[in-house]
Amino acid sequence: MIKFLPKGNLFWLVLTIGFTLISFYPVFNPPALPGGTMPDSTFPLLAGPLHAISGVLAAWGIPKWAK
Repeated sequence: MIKFLPKGNLFWLVLTIGFTLISFYPVFNPPALPGGTMPDSTFPLLAGPLHAISGVLAAWGIPKWAK
């Protein structure tokens, strides 16, 4: 995408930030577990950094290593 579009880097950053923000929806609005119970109250504290770190790594690493 970065190689073929004139503003591919900007387009990639917007897409990555958008998907990262969308991935936070289940972190702060957790669905019920298969047994019908709700996740522990520490779930957002554990899952939130995972989504933030993966989004930053995708925004930085994929364009760097895809060249």
